[in-house]
Amino acid sequence: MTKLVLFLLSIALCHSFPEEENNDPEGVLFGGDILLTPEQKSIIEVSGDISQAGLLKALRQKRAALSNSSILWLPNNKVVPWSITKQLENTAEATFGLMAALREWEERSCLTFKRRTNEMDYIEFFQGTGCWSYLGKVGGLQNISLGNGCWRKGTIVHEI
Repeated sequence: MTKLVLFLLSIALCHSFPEEENNDPEGVLFGGDILLTPEQKSIIEVSGDISQAGLLKALRQKRAALSNSSILWLPNNKVVPWSITKQLENTAEATFGLMAALREWEERSCLTFKRRTNEMDYIEFFQGTGCWSYLGKVGGLQNISLGNGCWRKGTIVHEI
């Protein structure tokens, strides 16, 4: 009987912490978690292909893959400056997940992440509504939203 009670209690606990759903009432998120720049939106409209693969294909066709460096953090600099808002930094679970995700990217790619000092282009992690980010580098301050339920390493790796 004790084992059954413990089993049922563990199931109840697992379902008591729901994942954050992306609150996107205006339908501005592409693919559910990507915020597009106006240029990227116009590329989709011109190409007529509204899939993520279609957007990437259109971006490559428009400027050619190697010269389309405006949306990449490379090739000149493989260091990605980042910052985190105080609200998110004060959440231990979010900070732990973020640090694990940054390490994962560094271990599996040629990128290095460093805390921002005065760089013009950088990523800022903040506690927004849901989990979302921009596609590629947009320049300047670039937000990545890590709302409640978005603090697992895999989720953050995906948003980066």
